[in-house]
Amino acid sequence: MVELYGIARAGMRLSVDYINVAAFNISNVNTEAFKALEPVEFSGNSHEFPVADGRASILDNAYFFTINRTDAGALNSTSGYALTNPRAYFVISDGVNQWLTRKGNFELDQDGNVTLEGLHVMNRDGAVAKASDIYSGNLLFVEADTSQYDRDSVGFISTGQERIMNLEEAGFVSGVLETSNVDLATEMVKLIAAQRAYQFSAKAFRNADELVEASMNIKGA
Repeated sequence: MVELYGIARAGMRLSVDYINVAAFNISNVNTEAFKALEPVEFSGNSHEFPVADGRASILDNAYFFTINRTDAGALNSTSGYALTNPRAYFVISDGVNQWLTRKGNFELDQDGNVTLEGLHVMNRDGAVAKASDIYSGNLLFVEADTSQYDRDSVGFISTGQERIMNLEEAGFVSGVLETSNVDLATEMVKLIAAQRAYQFSAKAFRNADELVEASMNIKGA
């Protein structure tokens, strides 16, 4: 009986994780260059399964974590910049920390520095980029497989180990912005499936309650 409760509880928790991932992706379908999260689940008795740091939930014998999808989104014609190589990233900084991003809606601040949402865009010399760095292609482009990178609201947190790329490798282009790589139809299907799985698990939990109650009534008869 305890095992039935455990299975139902694990199913409910995993379903909530799936719902949260799908909802997060859907909410960012219109976010520039957003990379969707992809849920990964492993079930079994082993406790040695590699789990991405900081993004794992161990639920009984089930492991759930997410990886970042790295395929590029479509390019929309508009003012801005993009990278056609799906492994290429711009580097932005707040003066202490650095992030990787594929967003290219750059602006110039009052000092002529290239900025992205209030943060400085870096050039190949490790300095804050100027407008001339955009025109000459002297921005800092790096290559990274960000599938298991930590991320926050700014972007992917740089490890400092990324390989520097040249302009041709990065595929730096102007007059376009990258869209998110979220497939809305796919995420809606995942969301509905996760909601149904939660309902089934909740029903199993209620069935376990009913069995306990029935067994107690039999013992008391």
